[in-house]
Order: sequence, then C-alpha cells, then structure tokens
Amino acid sequence: MAYEIRIVDYRDIPASVAKKFVDAEYEKYIGGRAVEGVGETEREPIPEERRELLKRLKEYLDRVVKCDAENAEKLYQELLNLGLMEISAAMIVDIRPISIGELRTLLHFETRMPDEEVLRKILELLDQYCPAK
Repeated sequence: MAYEIRIVDYRDIPASVAKKFVDAEYEKYIGGRAVEGVGETEREPIPEERRELLKRLKEYLDRVVKCDAENAEKLYQELLNLGLMEISAAMIVDIRPISIGELRTLLHFETRMPDEEVLRKILELLDQYCPAK
C-alpha cells in the first residue's frame, strides 16, 4: 500500500524550524502511534514508507541545521521585519553566511538589494541569534 502525502500549506521556513516539526513527528510516530480509544500499551504501527521518510528527514536535518529552532524563529522574524522575503530569510538562516559577499548571493529573490547598513544589520543578527561555529 502506497503512503499518500498531502500538502495542505506551503511556506518558506528555515530548516531549524522544520526540524522542530520533524523531531516531534519522529518522537510521536517512530515507535508506532497510539490508537484513539486504545490503552497506551497497544500501539498501531505507522506505514514503513512514513517511518523511512521521517528517519531520512531527521538524519538530514540533524546534519544541516546550524541554529536551534527557537533562535532560528526569532532570527527569521527579525529578517522579515527588515523587509526580506520569506525565501530569502529562510535561506539566510539555513546557510548562515559570515560575510556581506556571501549574504549578497542569497538575496537574488529580492526585488532590490538592501543597502550596506541593512546587510551589516543582518550579519549582526546572525551573530546574535546563531553564532558561527
């Protein structure tokens, strides 16, 4: 039986935020899930395809995430408040540029390039919320 995935909404979010949701799903379902109305000792297993998808997503996100979810969400919101598009803000949080040159390469979705002052502010916010390791 094929496992069906239904997309109900789409937003550009940082991988750190997605990891929070994937981790919650992983913890909830990886060992099976409780069946409504059934005692805690009886569990219904999830389809193998979903189990594999959750495992792969978790492994990938564990490797690529550079900032914890709480700080990533705050940083993402700060970037949106600076007028950046969601996709640009998400890429900045995910990639965690360390220079203005690197930052500029992530802003190609913007209708106009932010000025130097805004770019410096973005790097300061990155240092504040998601220090380079």
